[in-house]
Amino acid sequence: ILCKYFPNKLSEILEKSVYLEKRGPDKCISIVKQDGIYIFRRLSINDTSSQGDQPMTSGDILMMCNGEIYKNEQLREEYNLICKSKSDCEVILRLYEKIGFVEMIKKLDGVFAIILVDGDKTYLARDRIGVRPLFFGWTEENFLSISSVPNVLDFCKDVVDFPVGTVFLHDKNIKKSFNILYEDKILPSILREYKENSLKTALINAVKKRLISDRPIGCLLSGGLDSSLVTAILVNLLGNENVRTYSIGMKGSTDLYYANKVAKYFNTKHTEVIFTPEDGFDIIPEVIETLGSYDITTIRASVGMYLISKYISENTDDRVIFSGEGSDEILCGYLYFHNAPTPDDAYNESVRLIQNLYLY
Repeated sequence: ILCKYFPNKLSEILEKSVYLEKRGPDKCISIVKQDGIYIFRRLSINDTSSQGDQPMTSGDILMMCNGEIYKNEQLREEYNLICKSKSDCEVILRLYEKIGFVEMIKKLDGVFAIILVDGDKTYLARDRIGVRPLFFGWTEENFLSISSVPNVLDFCKDVVDFPVGTVFLHDKNIKKSFNILYEDKILPSILREYKENSLKTALINAVKKRLISDRPIGCLLSGGLDSSLVTAILVNLLGNENVRTYSIGMKGSTDLYYANKVAKYFNTKHTEVIFTPEDGFDIIPEVIETLGSYDITTIRASVGMYLISKYISENTDDRVIFSGEGSDEILCGYLYFHNAPTPDDAYNESVRLIQNLYLY
């Protein structure tokens, strides 16, 4: 928000940062400038010192990123980037200064929602799957507001999901205007390249590059194929003594039974979280508020995930959690895929699901 136009709303906007707490419970940093109000709630993963705090600035440039940038050390080396911190996100700011915003985004391997302000220009970008949330809206006076949680923007009209795999540019001198600088259309071609003999390597590499963390790592385990494979890879990479697994379910649930079998096989440090139907019903209002969504499928799928995440957050030190999410979309795992008339139809449906995953 351009605060010079809303001096009377400053305290209201700052108060709304409470909605961001679940995005980052470790620290809250606010910067109030003449051109805007910037609030970042931090979940410290890489470089837990104050050097890794956001917003990050360089002269008149300000950058915030909710995300993880894999292979950031290679980017530092390749472009001779001089960083003040060991934060993986700082490479965004330094790389922008070297090659500009669009070219910088093309170089990033990771999940991210980014805002970068440079003078009158505000750049926005989101990863190609939309793993990290990003919403924007316009005030009645047509000034731009951006947040990773939709609840923050309740003083805006027309709040929408930022499109995935896209770079937008907003010029502050032109009200309510976006210029699309770049759209990443690479997803379908990537899926076609995953032949049977390369899928194993791709999955192992996907797990390996997500191990960058200065905080403890855990893994959700349902006992199904997807989470069991991820657990197996983590055990091979880290050793079973360094892998903690978590499962959730009601008493007698299939998930708990099979998760326990897998955990015993790999000899992980395993924790079961039991919940009752009443626990599930009681938490729904909190789940809806946290999601910022009334979508039935999303809420139903999120109740168990919310309860186990709550348990891990309150009872353990683990802050980086692996799971098997997204595999059914990528690998046509849902039962209705058996009804696909042709392989091409199944492929097209898979692409559709992945491209819409960020909405649900």
